[in-house]
Amino acid sequence: MSRTREQVRGQKAFEHAEALKGSADKDDYGRYAHKLPILIRTAGLAQAIAFTEAKAKGGALKLLDHLAEQAHASGLLEGGKSANRSVLSAASKSANLAAYRMLTHEIQACLVWYKRFAVSVLDVAAGDDGGK
Repeated sequence: MSRTREQVRGQKAFEHAEALKGSADKDDYGRYAHKLPILIRTAGLAQAIAFTEAKAKGGALKLLDHLAEQAHASGLLEGGKSANRSVLSAASKSANLAAYRMLTHEIQACLVWYKRFAVSVLDVAAGDDGGK
């Protein structure tokens, strides 16, 4: 039986969130799951990825790796068996307009699931700032 793209995205996002459940990175991961969609809308995918790579720590970087994995599974990234944040970053900087838009759409669609599971699995709400 075939699954929809949304089912595939959701299942993978759930697996990623479950793997981080007891991790020290879960709060940072959850916060960036909430922040990244807004950053992408305001600055664009390439700039949002670059900013996150430059400023963020462990959890946010894991989120970028997970998003790269999702994009690779959708056929939007090259990179052998899997892809990581550096492959995602390079693709966002070098893609033509059509590919860039498709990649942005895919990442935004995946982030809907990551935001949901940040709240339900990781217990990180949108306003949580980690005490900062």
